[in-house]
Amino acid sequence: GICVPRCEGDTQCDDNQYCDLDLHICRPDGSLPCEDDDFEGNDGLSDATPLADDVPNVSAMKCPADDDWYAIPLKKRDKVSIEVANREGAGEDFIYVDAYLPDGVTKLGETNSKRHFSEPIVFTANNDGIYYLKAYTKTDTGHSLYLISITYDTGPICEDLVEEQYGRNESAAAAVDLANGY
Repeated sequence: GICVPRCEGDTQCDDNQYCDLDLHICRPDGSLPCEDDDFEGNDGLSDATPLADDVPNVSAMKCPADDDWYAIPLKKRDKVSIEVANREGAGEDFIYVDAYLPDGVTKLGETNSKRHFSEPIVFTANNDGIYYLKAYTKTDTGHSLYLISITYDTGPICEDLVEEQYGRNESAAAAVDLANGY
């Protein structure tokens, strides 16, 4: 028979291969079974998996004809940066991620895994609400392992330097004359 080298992880396999840890042999990426990940049941907007700001990374599998949705609760002025990359043994398809406003329809931006890390989607929440991410492929020829990285920056407390220097100015009578300098 033919001796096949034993592997203990994907790094011991060639590019476009993964280590089958049950048999400890390298297999082609496309032969990796497409199994539900920990986030499944998230195939639509109404089933989006909620993510908290203490979950900076989502490591998941995208199966054919199975878009993945995530829900991110944000407060007004929270700033978010979202990146996506294919994981080692990633499979055949690039992953695309779209970000949506709380209406689930208005798209804020798109990023993809065509490069090691793509240009991130960066936005600041205009209102409190649940914002959405949709992970998908454009070809659906196989499975893809992916990693979404989310960076959260809570919004600043609103400062009013005019009020700090001149006191409250919430009426026409108390308005500060900006022509004379502030």
